Amino acid sequence: THKGWHAAVLLGGFAQLLTTQGDASALAHISGGLDEWVPHGTGPEHVQTVLEALLRPTSGTRRTSLAEPLAKISRRAGPGGAVVLASDLLDDEQDILRALSELAARGHQVLLLHVLHRNELDLPFTDPGVFVGLEGEPSVEADPRTVREDYLAELEAWLSRLQAGCERSGLRYVMAATDRPPAETLTRAVLEGSRGLESRSARWG
Repeated sequence: THKGWHAAVLLGGFAQLLTTQGDASALAHISGGLDEWVPHGTGPEHVQTVLEALLRPTSGTRRTSLAEPLAKISRRAGPGGAVVLASDLLDDEQDILRALSELAARGHQVLLLHVLHRNELDLPFTDPGVFVGLEGEPSVEADPRTVREDYLAELEAWLSRLQAGCERSGLRYVMAATDRPPAETLTRAVLEGSRGLESRSARWG
């Protein structure tokens, strides 16, 4: 998917950045569970392994579950370090925030890259159509012109809850809309938390 490709580019950029700094990185791919784990390493060959794993296609047929895999990542990563999660967060928000908060409590610096398509943020459609759920939900027939106001209100409330939850737990939240250049998002994320990312290794999913 476009969001999956965008997330892969962002995480690949972090892998390259960390290697340039001499830091280690690892990769976890999460779908129905912790589907793939690339152990931490350094150097150009390791970055290539990470990039190949990021670019491998996934079936996208299972509902994503983040909470349990994030707990496994926390145990594998050990104390300290940084965790960068790129996701659309279409899962139970309280479970996600709880899992990320536990990572922060273990001493990790946590950066959340919220990857959403511009159409999800604006609902720009004008013609009635069938909207297909991306996480196994049933399809819904709707006229965007009649539901847009309620949809945008719900979206704003959801994003506000996520950002407030991140702030309470000491997590960094960065919107990573797919219509923004990945380099721009990476620059913003690094500049906002440069002191944490410059001095620590990273493990992300």
